[in-house]
Amino acid sequence: MKKLKLHTPNGLNDILPKTYQRKRSVERKIESIFEQYGYEFVSGPTLEYLSVFEGKGSISATEIYKLEDRNGEILALRPDMTPALVRMVTTHNLIEGYGSSSDPVRLCYIEKSFRNHENYQNKENEFSQAGAELMGVSSPEADAELIALAIQGLLATGLANFRVDIGHVDFLSGVLAELDTALSESDRQDFINHIINRDYMEAEAIADKVSHIAPAGSLLSDLTQLNGGVDMLKDIESLISDSNTLAKHALKHLEEVYSILQDQNLARYVLLDLSMSGQLDYYTGIVFKGYAKGSGTPVVDGGRYDKLLAAFNAKRRSIPAIGFGIKIEGLLDALTAQNIDFEYESTYTLLAYNENARSAALTTGDIMRKQGLRIENTLICGDLEAQKAYALRRKLKGILYFNDPETVLLVGLETGQEEKVAVEELKNPKS
Repeated sequence: MKKLKLHTPNGLNDILPKTYQRKRSVERKIESIFEQYGYEFVSGPTLEYLSVFEGKGSISATEIYKLEDRNGEILALRPDMTPALVRMVTTHNLIEGYGSSSDPVRLCYIEKSFRNHENYQNKENEFSQAGAELMGVSSPEADAELIALAIQGLLATGLANFRVDIGHVDFLSGVLAELDTALSESDRQDFINHIINRDYMEAEAIADKVSHIAPAGSLLSDLTQLNGGVDMLKDIESLISDSNTLAKHALKHLEEVYSILQDQNLARYVLLDLSMSGQLDYYTGIVFKGYAKGSGTPVVDGGRYDKLLAAFNAKRRSIPAIGFGIKIEGLLDALTAQNIDFEYESTYTLLAYNENARSAALTTGDIMRKQGLRIENTLICGDLEAQKAYALRRKLKGILYFNDPETVLLVGLETGQEEKVAVEELKNPKS
């Protein structure tokens, strides 16, 4: 019988020092990109009332960890940041006076979320997301900004082999609307679910029922092949009936977003995919996912959700909003698979001393840390050779060895060089 006290539950993992250092290095790079684009960091509680998530978003109720507080209220471990952030925005009235003159609200976060997957299959039940949300603006420029921000975040980590697929929910909605009488509601919903889950054979079986109805039926049958660049959009537009304004608007919007990304030299990372839909009762426009070699799940997931804020505010006003999340664990898997090594800050130097030089050593170490250096105090006994052996085991690069209060021996472990200097030179380095 497994000793449960020595194991973590399925989908929950310990993060050991080296892995944590890599994770934080990646997060810092993404943080910097978010801040450079003018996004402001927020943080919310890990526990929310269950009502924050019920019926909001694409997370099944069965995947939510639930617990009861002492007052009998049902709480949820946050399964998704977006509803929690929308709740935060509404609670604190961050979109005060929303209207034609409203300024955009740019928020970002790096937080953990929790999902109780029905079929574990090596999925993380606890995972970190770096995400951004832009509220108060609905335009191609706003959509392009969020997609560009996601791309720049991935590039900042050194990721090389990836792409971002972009679609628009109104294209599929428009095509399905033309087949309203020819396709039953159950077939319609099943088709959408199959597309979302990438069960393309099942989706095609349903589409075959209406493939003879031109042009919508043939578009539905060929949906999974409708991807490419901006030229593909022009070809598809010629096949759509003039009365299908919903689908035509979706194509026009995608073309404008793509053009903006071209202006930023980012279109090479993009694939337009008209089969992308997401949950049609949640997403209201652009949807996008990022895929990277080496990750079994999307590393980026985002889209426009203009209806969500109405579920939280008393006046039930729809407020434009678009956001995305970068899954940090998936990104780390991709970086490892692509053999992308990146430096992260680690302890550089060991501070060692004889007892008679302890005061000088410790005060000098603190002064040098304030100068930006990373220094580890020795806690082992022994002479210089023992300190060298320890530092090499720790893969440190150098030693500051104080043999007396006035002088310090600088030991370069990579070069083997040693140099004795005055302590005052370390405390007051020349500019």
